[in-house]
Amino acid sequence: MLRTFGTFLLLGLRGFGGPAAHLALFRAHFVEKRKLLTAEEWGEVLSICQFLPGPTSSQVGILLGRRMAGNAGAFAAWLGFTLPAALLMTALAWAGRTWPRTFLDAHWTTGLRAGAMAVVLQAVLAMAGNFWKGRLLASVGVGAAVLSLVFPAAWGHIPLLLLCALAGSRSLPSPLESAPSASRARDPWKRHLFALVVLFAALPLAASWMGSPAWRCLWTFVKAGGLVFGGGHVVLPLLQSSFVPEGWVSAREFLDGYGLAQAMPGPLFSIACWLGALATPFPGIWAGSLLGLAAIYLPSVPLLGLSLRAWSWVRARSWARGAVAGICAGSTGILAAALWPLGRECASSPLGAGLALVGAVALWRKAPAWSVPLGCALVAAIAG
Repeated sequence: MLRTFGTFLLLGLRGFGGPAAHLALFRAHFVEKRKLLTAEEWGEVLSICQFLPGPTSSQVGILLGRRMAGNAGAFAAWLGFTLPAALLMTALAWAGRTWPRTFLDAHWTTGLRAGAMAVVLQAVLAMAGNFWKGRLLASVGVGAAVLSLVFPAAWGHIPLLLLCALAGSRSLPSPLESAPSASRARDPWKRHLFALVVLFAALPLAASWMGSPAWRCLWTFVKAGGLVFGGGHVVLPLLQSSFVPEGWVSAREFLDGYGLAQAMPGPLFSIACWLGALATPFPGIWAGSLLGLAAIYLPSVPLLGLSLRAWSWVRARSWARGAVAGICAGSTGILAAALWPLGRECASSPLGAGLALVGAVALWRKAPAWSVPLGCALVAAIAG
């Protein structure tokens, strides 16, 4: 377990660049260097996690840790990979709350938001190329973007994704290559199913019945971790549509946190530490950070357990794969709609608009994604 933790801690410290870079890092280390998995087994693990909502690279890491040292190894892998970004984001939130005039109101945050705008734009274009294949899925994605702008409320995303799944089930995705079945794992699937029912039925009812902002805040994190397809970039609109209108964080704090998350090593879901630390319903910076991080990752445990049991069933049915393809297309549309508040914030100053354009060009020229927010922040600090 300690060896697994140390391995993933080093990977978490090196894991700049978002989910795609993380997966390339995992493959190089565990398939090519350590030979822990064959290429076929790697493809199976990757396919399972790409078909699940939540943080893809973190879920791949959890399955790899489970293979190395059982359930304890799965937890050690998650902790090691997440810890660097979680500590950095919490420390930065503490600095922002302690010295708001010199930190969050400084000129460098203008560049940070501009860099985030460029990274999100690149993510939208890349995901559209992957998920909007064919006229049907492209129409699903564009329709989701329009509806997300018209109905921006947090609850609006759930029926919207269900509509996307229904539409996508009519598509005919190519058959998956045969690979060793993951359903042989003897997981306590009934326990996992019960945990999902509690999370997605009892928790929202408790939040509504108790009327506590803290419970609603927890439910927002759980919902983001269990319903978002497409990884860390897509978690932005779902969180933003609750945290900012509810007044738990300001719009500027939210966008600053998203920009900082782009520049961190490790998973983009570390934005939960920033939001939990600054959220007004939670009882303090460090406790709030821990609550936010735990809540956003909580659905991944039962989802992974059930997926190992049900993967063969999903793989054999084209309509099920099509439904997931529709959800991925719709999630891309929701992310595209999130460009609106980011673009409006950047366009509020000539410096921000210019830096967003420069950042987009830099990404097009293959600059590392993590370097763009940092570079834009440095230029804005000098210009200010």
